[in-house]
Amino acid sequence: MQKPNFFRSSSHAMVAGAAQQGFALIHFLMVVRWLTPADVGAWAMFLTLTSFIEMGRLGLIQNSMVHFMTHNPDDRSRIASAALILSIVSSIIGALILLILSYLLRGVFQMPDLPTLMLGYVILTVLNAALRFFDGWQMTLHNFKTSMLTASIFGATYCLLTVFVKLYFNIMSTEILVLLQIPASLAALFVILKRNIKQINFASDNSSNMFHQSK
Repeated sequence: MQKPNFFRSSSHAMVAGAAQQGFALIHFLMVVRWLTPADVGAWAMFLTLTSFIEMGRLGLIQNSMVHFMTHNPDDRSRIASAALILSIVSSIIGALILLILSYLLRGVFQMPDLPTLMLGYVILTVLNAALRFFDGWQMTLHNFKTSMLTASIFGATYCLLTVFVKLYFNIMSTEILVLLQIPASLAALFVILKRNIKQINFASDNSSNMFHQSK
């Protein structure tokens, strides 16, 4: 394998982070302008709750998978398959817990639509788990350019779809914002899969060790 260029890899990683945060800021500014104050509060609560799952997924993918692949370079495919299964299963469990919690919080914070948003996230989290997994897989190959592309494509697609729905249909709601993340995630996932991701085989014997390493 070709030795990675440190400057190029660092530049791609920096651009990926900037694109992710930049598009998130732009999108939130649009949301604040187009939603009612009550819906903005519900959307902020939704982002806050789901961020716990996203942080846990980063710990599982970026920390555990990179750690095991670094120490076991000949067993990459089995480690990656275990990471993918753990990421999807843990994400679904976490999303279901948040769904139950949302029924309690909707009365406390007067947010009746919160359970509906969490129900959409249960579906969305499977796509996000696969997306973050393949993104982390590319990072272990020092292919930060793909991470840069996927972050930019997701952010740009999400923003453009939001603008299109608002301008063409003149509607906007928190439920629509959740649904629009699905095609944005699919577009980013398509780019990763298009860049010749190798077929991996599942091996369950790495799962328990990887779970403990991610904690």
